[in-house]
Amino acid sequence: MVGGVSTPLNGADNRKRKRSSQIRWFPNMETILVEVLLEELANGAGGADNGWRKESLKHHDEINSRLGMNLVSDNVRSRLKTMKAAWLVAKHANDASGFGLAFNKETKRIDADDNAWESYIKAHPRGK
Repeated sequence: MVGGVSTPLNGADNRKRKRSSQIRWFPNMETILVEVLLEELANGAGGADNGWRKESLKHHDEINSRLGMNLVSDNVRSRLKTMKAAWLVAKHANDASGFGLAFNKETKRIDADDNAWESYIKAHPRGK
């Protein structure tokens, strides 16, 4: 307490941050998210060198109007983080040599026989 006024310690805010509700994302929702972000990128309002600017993620109104939902920027940011993690795992698996993994351009999936996949998972547990 300073001068009769309660102050947060070390600049921390005593109020609890209200979390946005979790959203289950379906493929059509991800498609719309990617379309909206690509439109923003084409209009020059998109990403920074290391990801999307906060201003870009606040354009969830367009996503909401297309989906008829009530997403907030935290929902969009969280989904992008999940999509990036999945992409990194897939990229690493695709780049791996000696495991018998191959990208199938027709199905757009990584093909592997059971033995190759088990070997890869043992070596890279996050790829599961």
